[in-house]
Amino acid sequence: MARHAFVRLTRARRAAIAVAASAALAAGLSPLMPSASAAEVPQETVVPATLRDYYTAAAFRSSSTHSGHDSAGLQGVFHTLEGRSGLVWTRYADGESVSVPAAPAGTAPTPTGSDVLAYKYTDGRVDFWDATDGTTRSLRIPRDSATSRPTTT
Repeated sequence: MARHAFVRLTRARRAAIAVAASAALAAGLSPLMPSASAAEVPQETVVPATLRDYYTAAAFRSSSTHSGHDSAGLQGVFHTLEGRSGLVWTRYADGESVSVPAAPAGTAPTPTGSDVLAYKYTDGRVDFWDATDGTTRSLRIPRDSATSRPTTT
């Protein structure tokens, strides 16, 4: 009979250990289970109504350098910006953008590979607008008497 009592005690111990282990496991995993109240409460999204102070798109004035000239200079770069009409020049040092003056009739701004844009006229005059200081200088190219076109060298 002693032998039979020992077996019952062992089965009881095993059952008690199994119940204790199940309770500990359930208590440890309960914080990881999804809560019904958290899933049903809608979350509010707040979008600030302030204007952004940055641009999301920009394009170089001349993205191709096939002619040997691009729009990047030593102090800044000529490009267009989203939400702004016309050409702008942005200084590398502080990121400030300056609007390029409108091109005179019959001309178009041509990049020179520097911080200067060239405006070529049909009469042989070329205006150079320097974006670093906003000044304009002119150069007149002499005409070739035989062709009545400006000479190039």
